[in-house]
Amino acid sequence: MPDRGLCVRCHQVTDDPVMIGAVESGSGPGSILYACPPCAREYAENWFAPAWLREELAARGDDP
Repeated sequence: MPDRGLCVRCHQVTDDPVMIGAVESGSGPGSILYACPPCAREYAENWFAPAWLREELAARGDDP
């Protein structure tokens, strides 16, 4: 994980980024989507959020 990142939901710089998804590309590199912990917890409550996100937040002590 990077030390700092831009939250894709609130667009604020965070010192504790949480990976919330990945964008695959047919040609060229894909990208990883990061969120700040509050936005990651909110995102994890959505039905379309990946199950591994809830597990990652629980391991970090940031239960959704």
